[in-house]
Amino acid sequence: MRNIKTREGFEFWDKLNALPRYAFLLSPSGNSVQKFEDQAMGNWIDVHEAQKIVDQAQDRISELRDELGAVKGEYDRAVNKVDALQQRLNAADQRIDELTAQQAESRVITLSGCEFTEHDLLHTAVRMVTGTSRRGTLRWVAMKDAFCCGSGVAHALCRRFGFDPDETVKP
Repeated sequence: MRNIKTREGFEFWDKLNALPRYAFLLSPSGNSVQKFEDQAMGNWIDVHEAQKIVDQAQDRISELRDELGAVKGEYDRAVNKVDALQQRLNAADQRIDELTAQQAESRVITLSGCEFTEHDLLHTAVRMVTGTSRRGTLRWVAMKDAFCCGSGVAHALCRRFGFDPDETVKP
């Protein structure tokens, strides 16, 4: 950003204005032109010195364009990552909606005059399962034993109710 007070961003302009200025006057004989360095009257500068400054400015512009391209590439990668995460979030939300709908479809069971949904009973069983050894048992193993099912079903039950199948449960 250019700042007129600190002269930041005006470096090349200041260099160009610092070049010596020349005036050209016709000699008294009228046969030649004389060159005088004169900041007050001169409007002419050396084109080679000006070209050096313009070349430096163009090099800096090229560097900034390269930096901008790199930053734009990083930005595009970040946007793609955010898009991928948003898709995963949408899929997870959809899965939650599906599970909630399944929970709503759970039948009601009456036991000793108390009503329970199948979902509530299963959730309580998964939550309350305990291990069989003093060192603890993996939750999915305890589920497998409690429900007399395979490891895949035991893992699925744990995940459905939000428990880590590989957590250790104590007796």
